[in-house]
Parts: sequence; C-alpha cells; structure tokens
Amino acid sequence: MGNNALPEFERANVGDYVEFGRYPQTEEGEVLPVEWQVLARENNRVLIISRYGLDARRFDESSNNWGSSEIRKWLNGEFYTGSFTAEEKAFIESFNQDNIFLLSKKEAEKYFADEAARKCKLTAYAKAKVAFVNDDFCSWWLRSPSPYGSDYVYNVSYDGYVDSLYVLAFDGSVRPALWISFKSYSNPFKNANVGNYVKFGRYPQTAKGDVHPVKWRVLAIEDNKALVISHYGLDARLFDSESNDWSESEIRWWLNGEFYNSTFSYKEKALIKSFNQDNVFLLSDGEAEKYFANSDERKCKPTSYAKAKGALTGDNDCGYWWLRSSYPYNSDIVFSVNCYGDVNFYYDVYDNYGSVRPALWVSLEF
Repeated sequence: MGNNALPEFERANVGDYVEFGRYPQTEEGEVLPVEWQVLARENNRVLIISRYGLDARRFDESSNNWGSSEIRKWLNGEFYTGSFTAEEKAFIESFNQDNIFLLSKKEAEKYFADEAARKCKLTAYAKAKVAFVNDDFCSWWLRSPSPYGSDYVYNVSYDGYVDSLYVLAFDGSVRPALWISFKSYSNPFKNANVGNYVKFGRYPQTAKGDVHPVKWRVLAIEDNKALVISHYGLDARLFDSESNDWSESEIRWWLNGEFYNSTFSYKEKALIKSFNQDNVFLLSDGEAEKYFANSDERKCKPTSYAKAKGALTGDNDCGYWWLRSSYPYNSDIVFSVNCYGDVNFYYDVYDNYGSVRPALWVSLEF
C-alpha cells in the first residue's frame, strides 16, 4: 500500500470499496489489508468507513461523552498507530481533532440510504473477540450520546436501525471512519537537479535550539528518486558506545527514531524511501567518494546548534562528519570525513564530537 493507494481513492465513487491500512482479520489474528467503503466525496477528499466490524470493544466504562471516551482514545492511539504506515497517515485528514472517529447518528442516517445499507458483517477476528452477532450481522457503535441516560450511546443494530446501547457493552463492534485527503502536495524535490539545494523538514539550527527548515543537497537522481544529504552537520553525537557495527549502532537508531520522527511531517515522511531498511542513514565511504567530485565538495560546516553540542571543527570552520563504514582492523573505529574533506579519516566510535550529516532517498513520483 502506501502512496500508490491514493489514485484508488481519487478514482473511487461513493459505494466503492478500497483497501487501505492493515488490521487483524482472521480468528487467529492474522493482519491483512482493511477494506473501506466510500461514503462521500467532497472536493479533494473522501469519507470512508470500514466495510466490516473490525473489533469488539466497550464505548467507555461509565459515560457516553465521546470526547473523553475510551473508544476515542483507542481509535486515535493504538488503532491509528498500528494500522497505518507513515505514508498512509500523510493522507488522513483530521476531523474535529480526530484522525479516526465513529460516525454520529446524523451521519449514519445521512450517508447510508436505508437500514439495509447500514447492516454490517464482522471479521472473524471481531467474532473471536465476542462481538455481538445476529443473522451474521453486528451491532456497531456511533459517537452520539443517547437521550436515555448518560451511560447510553447511539448504535446501529444488527438489522440496520439506529438504536441505543449501554456504554459498558463489551460486544459492540467498531467501524472506524476517517477522511482521506488527496490535495496536491508540492514535492520540493520534484524539479531538482544534482547539486541543487532544497529545504525539507525542520531541525534545531541555532545555538539556542531554534528550529528551522533543513537544507539538503541533491547528490544523485536514480529511478524516480533522489539521494540527498544535509548541507550542514546538524548535530554532534557519538557513533556508538563501543562498536563500529552500523546495523546495531546508537547513531542508526537515533537517526531512524528520534531524528526521523521529530524532523519530518507525515506528508514529508510519505516522500522518504527506505534504503537497506533505513529511512535515514549515513553515507558509506564509497558513497562519500562516489557522490562528491572532490575533497572540497565534501567539506561541511556544522550548524551553531551542532557546535553548541560539541561538534569539532578545524581552522577552516568545517567539521568532521561520520560515515557508516566500519574500519576492518579495529572494532572501535569507523570511517569519517575530516575537516578538509578527506575520506577514510579514522574516528573512535565513542567520540561525541563527530558531526551528523543525515542522508535519505526521496521519491520524485508525486
């Protein structure tokens, strides 16, 4: 799935079914693509609801207040986080401060033609979670409070009629709903050439830690994607506390964890293409020699933020930046680029004054 799912939504008509995201579907909990029904099209977005009841959960322990309900927290927490990739999340449009929600009573009556259209079957997984079923159809939650009491909320019964259900009922089925937006996203790399500089993502730049757009240099364009590297050394960190093994290194986990998550928006993450199981990486010694014409091209100044973090510089104000290639004769040493742009400058992995120049591949397809 991912970016290629978007044209399906753009072509889909009301009533069509489209696969998007993944969730347990079988009795054994096997994770499979989720099928969604298109309920409405408005401008550059579509409203969708799961075709089947995906799970069985109570609405809340005591209240019919959607805003503070358990089911709302679960939908926008565990369900949202686990069901969609970063690429898919980039196109989920927030609605009343929710990424995922339940339909209201009014919406359930508006977007379905009649009771028959509202009838909904369950996945085997939801049945295994002991969801209520009658004649193979389930009872599914709505988010609107019922007038029968603060512990009752509206639902759609197995026969498609809108009814009320006790919030503590553990066998109510969940049909998540969401808005998908396919407004055009301006890809900043779309028309870039090798050697160009493009701003993308945001990271601390000043000594005080003020966050500004990150400037990236395009190193290569291959197969509708571009290899880019930060123009400046963005931070100062050790490679690892003891080993030069990139695959297990602290710097790798930081780049693909904290750095990746804090620097890029969901829409920006949708452009980033995985490379050897990494979203963000360091260049190898071979890549540093291949993609830069000479040592002068490889020279790199650290930002004021990186300097404040202890980034080491030479008398030309350029820094020493990490590569991911390990030195074969000593497990404490990794290759780097020195302040004069020379590759194969040996560096102890536990030195915490090496500059970090993240690299990534970005899509040029949209």
